[in-house]
Amino acid sequence: MDIRLKSYLKYTTLNILGMLGLSLYILADTFFVSKGMGTKGLAALNFAIPVYNFINGTGLMFSIGGGSLYSLKKYQSKNEGDKIFTNSISMAVVTAVIFMVIGILFPGKIASLLGASGTVGRMTTIYIRMILLFSPAFLIINILICFGRNDGRPGLAMVAMALGSLFNIVFDYIFIFPMKLGIFGAVLATGCSPVVGIITMMTHFMNPRRRQVKTVRKIPEKDISLKIISLGAGSLITEMSAGIVMIVFNFLMLKGGGNTAVAAYGIVANISLVVIAVFTGLAQGIQPLASSSYGNHGEKEAKIFRKYGIINVFVISAIISSGIFLFANEIAAIFNSEKNISLQKQAVFGLKIYFAATLFMGINIMMSIYYAAIGREKMAQIIALLRGIVLVIPVMILLFTIFGIDGVWFGVVVTEIITMLVGFMS
Repeated sequence: MDIRLKSYLKYTTLNILGMLGLSLYILADTFFVSKGMGTKGLAALNFAIPVYNFINGTGLMFSIGGGSLYSLKKYQSKNEGDKIFTNSISMAVVTAVIFMVIGILFPGKIASLLGASGTVGRMTTIYIRMILLFSPAFLIINILICFGRNDGRPGLAMVAMALGSLFNIVFDYIFIFPMKLGIFGAVLATGCSPVVGIITMMTHFMNPRRRQVKTVRKIPEKDISLKIISLGAGSLITEMSAGIVMIVFNFLMLKGGGNTAVAAYGIVANISLVVIAVFTGLAQGIQPLASSSYGNHGEKEAKIFRKYGIINVFVISAIISSGIFLFANEIAAIFNSEKNISLQKQAVFGLKIYFAATLFMGINIMMSIYYAAIGREKMAQIIALLRGIVLVIPVMILLFTIFGIDGVWFGVVVTEIITMLVGFMS
């Protein structure tokens, strides 16, 4: 087997498995919240998830940006790699403090701005407050996993993500049912999960014989910080796009069908987090390989890994989209504990239409991170902006105006197709 293909399979397979496990944070919440708190719990969770998207996206910005820069620069000098790692950690710490202050002072206002009110609003406030207070763990685990992967430990990164997810699933059940902590229990389990991952990754970063990168006592450098943000901005926008799409969806669904419609979208959105995580895992697995190849041999070598990625996206998307189309009714029923007929009908329709965009979504996510990996951050940002803000909002509003709720589901499909065409024409 070609050594490049062997490296590709090792990094991407381990990372997809790890990201799949990591994505189960929210999916586990969706399942247990639906069983323990019904439609109102699902709606509250759906209103709060955009905040999680923003936190996770910020962590990905620091990690993908820092990891890409580290892989591009580490061959110049070891000190340069250490400075990049230190800058990434420093920015995460400062940002986490800001998030925590917001979590203490403004969770209710954020819930209200996102459209939650009444009982659903109170539940949403609890979730937002706790997820913001746990933001340091979410930011740091992203950085440790990405730098660990770039430091030659993709297997440990996978284990860290999987252990965190397993903790979340087990304690979601314990906190929601035996301990009867409700929505607070769900978010407590989710918030503690990255701590498990951090402890796992520290077995690498605390071992001088295994690690190639460490923090140094040095004031963060402005130029390095700006480059990290620039390279990682596409990843932040990609995650934010999921949150932005969710916010717009929620308002349109609330306007057209009330909390039941929001809950139906909640089922679709939470499954989409798993699908996005698979493609993000694929792209993040390619990142260190593409960055190193580009730094040593130029873009021609890096494009080999992009080709492998596109082939993989076709295979994975075919499996996912066909599986969801065939079993949409059964999937929706898993999260419909109240057997709400309206919820079931809307969720099934939404699943079939939304995931028709799976192929285009996967290609766009992979291309955005690939461009960041080879230092073409502007193209990475354009792809992310098109699918996250520039196209998706007006397209969804237009289709809602013409076709009502049914039209909203097609907005994502149209947006992802246009974005993909722009990406390939660059």
